[in-house]
Amino acid sequence: MEEEKSSEYQDIFAAHVYKLLNLGVDNKGIAQFLEVSEDLLNEWRNTIPDIFEAFKQGEKNQNDQVTASLFKRAVGFSYMEKSTEVSNGMFKEKTTLKTVLPETNAAKFWLLNREPEKWKENTENLSIKELKISVKRKKMD
Repeated sequence: MEEEKSSEYQDIFAAHVYKLLNLGVDNKGIAQFLEVSEDLLNEWRNTIPDIFEAFKQGEKNQNDQVTASLFKRAVGFSYMEKSTEVSNGMFKEKTTLKTVLPETNAAKFWLLNREPEKWKENTENLSIKELKISVKRKKMD
């Protein structure tokens, strides 16, 4: 186990936690940045209101970002792409409108989670006895 430099909480830690979460850093990375163990970080999370709020808000921001990204993938989106071309020895900046088409799996996931009663998948298991299969045999010459 890594040795902690200091187990003394500092007020600035809450701001660090919030910023690191917004960058996508996990608890292990946050603990390493603060030079404390994950156990101590979790203890602080449960006992220090500022750290608790930093985690709460940082994790909410992460969830909001993922939600927005999932929605964009579900409905499709457009964006401007810049590139540089060389023509007759001159550099020319080119801007192109790019379109990302909707993704079926993202739409399915979105709908299953947002309106589960309307879009839930059929999870009933059918037994072999319940299935009626008719097979026609073709007469062979």
